[in-house]
Amino acid sequence: MELGKRLVDKRMEQQSHVLTANYDTLVERLAGAHNDTEVSPLYPFPVVPSPVIEGSNPHVTTTYPKALTLYKLHGSVSWYKPHGESNSDPIYGYCDFGIGPDSSPEKLLGDKRRFIAPPVLDKSTLLNHESVRSLWRQARNKALAPADTLYVIGYSLPKMDMAMRTLLWESRRPRE
Repeated sequence: MELGKRLVDKRMEQQSHVLTANYDTLVERLAGAHNDTEVSPLYPFPVVPSPVIEGSNPHVTTTYPKALTLYKLHGSVSWYKPHGESNSDPIYGYCDFGIGPDSSPEKLLGDKRRFIAPPVLDKSTLLNHESVRSLWRQARNKALAPADTLYVIGYSLPKMDMAMRTLLWESRRPRE
């Protein structure tokens, strides 16, 4: 855990772009311990914070502090969306940092379901959502294309993950 915290602290300090195919909330938890950073400002698109009260209209900001930017390309166990087929519904964020049993996602988010792309060949149900398409576009244009160095940790880039392969291929730039 200490190594993870040091790694995230360094990425925060350098205002790095971090792309992940993991669904877990480890980076958010480690970043949350860094100067009381809130979780949702780490994402490059608005994630509506919970708790969500029926009929409320939470304020969503699109300005983010200078910190690391976290691109959760396959969704997250802490992201939820309504059950409908709409590709423009907001994504709701819930991260349980041990608040207690009365704050379970099911209680706070009601009929919402987790928003992740399971490890299958066809990720179109996730990638058709306009916020996630924007997320992948931003990852390509703001993180990968301008990068001089790319570190890959714990990802084997399976041949079947055509979405990730395409993202990497599209974001390459001519080198001198």
